[in-house]
This record gives sequence, C-alpha cells and structure tokens, in this order.
Amino acid sequence: MTVHIARRDSKDTPIENRAFSIVSSFPVPSPVISILLEGKTCIVGCHNGEVLFHDIAGEDPNPTNGEDTKPVYNPTHLLTIQIPERTRTSQIRYNLSMYYRKPFLFTSSDLVSQLTPKRMDRDNKLDLWEYGHKEITIKNFSGNASGVGPDNLCMLRPLCDEGDLLVAWPGLSVYSLGNFNSSLVWTPKSKVLVEKAHSQSVRCMGTVDGFFLTGSFDNVRNPRVFTSVSPISPF
Repeated sequence: MTVHIARRDSKDTPIENRAFSIVSSFPVPSPVISILLEGKTCIVGCHNGEVLFHDIAGEDPNPTNGEDTKPVYNPTHLLTIQIPERTRTSQIRYNLSMYYRKPFLFTSSDLVSQLTPKRMDRDNKLDLWEYGHKEITIKNFSGNASGVGPDNLCMLRPLCDEGDLLVAWPGLSVYSLGNFNSSLVWTPKSKVLVEKAHSQSVRCMGTVDGFFLTGSFDNVRNPRVFTSVSPISPF
C-alpha cells in the first residue's frame, strides 16, 4: 500500500501539457481510508487503525552552475498512532473520516476517537505530530449509538464558520461538537441537531453558510440518496 504525492507542473511547461506529476511516495501498513493535508503535513488514516503523519514539503537543492533545479521530495515520517482494537470479533473500518483542529485529531469508525495531548502547551503552539507518541492519549465518544453494530459508521464534517464539528452517529442522529478553544476543558461539548436524519446511517455530509446536508442509502436493494437540509442558525 502506497501514498503517492503529485505536484502541478511548473509554468515552464506549456499550458496545454500542464498536469500533475508524481514526485514521490511513501508506504503505509494497511489500505488508505482517508487523507488530510495540514500545510506541509500529510495525515493518513488507514483501515486497520493506523494514523500516520508525514512531512511532504519539498527541499530546494543548492543550484550549481546557475542551473534552475527542481525541488526534491523526500517525505519524512513524523509520527504513527495506532487506534486500539476494541473487540476481537468485530471487523471495524477505522478512519472513515478525519478532522483536525489543533492540537486535536478526530477520526470516525463506529464511534469517534479523539487523539489528544496528555499535557497541552498553554499557548497551543504545538501541532499534534510535534508531541511524542507516549504524550498522546485517545478518547472515544459513542454518542447515543450504544448497541449498534460495526457495520454502521460515523461521519465527520467541519462547520467552517462556526468552528464546530458535525458528527452523524450510527444511531441516525446528528450532533455538533464544539468548545475546542477552551483551555480548561479538552472534551468538546456536544449538542443534538437532528434526532433521526434517515432510516439508515448517514454516508455523506456537506456544509454551507447556514445549512448542513446529509445523505444516506435508505433503500439497500435499489440505493437512492435522500438528502435532508437543516439550518445551522439554532446553535
């Protein structure tokens, strides 16, 4: 399993031929489920629960003889965190969706896992991958989805303007998670927005100013997407 890094061709390439070219790659231990880019840091969520952090910034080589040389891309591994298995029998797909809010990383499976520094610096200058592996703890949130099987999965989606996080639980409800800026409380506060969005688990979400949308396959034999639109203003 491999993650490939592609870079847009330079302006020296004729525009009709300009595209993205593979410049580097790095291996991952299990199939990739989700990817986040935070500046020059790539966060990869894998099927078996691994979360990897890589620095993918290119290095400008020292030019010789006045030649214009291309950047060299050598991805640097920064950190790997393993989300522990909760049961030996269930086949859970981890890292279905991810959301990063410095210094917290949220990932979803049949519940939401929050990767958090045990002792966060007061000025919040450090990103999660700048902490050591032993300095990070994992908290799990199951919402109101107790007793729901691992085939029903959570979805995460940030609310850009509000700064909160939408969570569609396997129990069919949609919550918001907030209070990320509190220096005293590292566990976000949750608030129910929709008691039951669909008859089956939410499979996709989108957000715009004042609204969020959810979609689900409510008919298994003949899948159709049903979309609900809910105003954000009551927050």
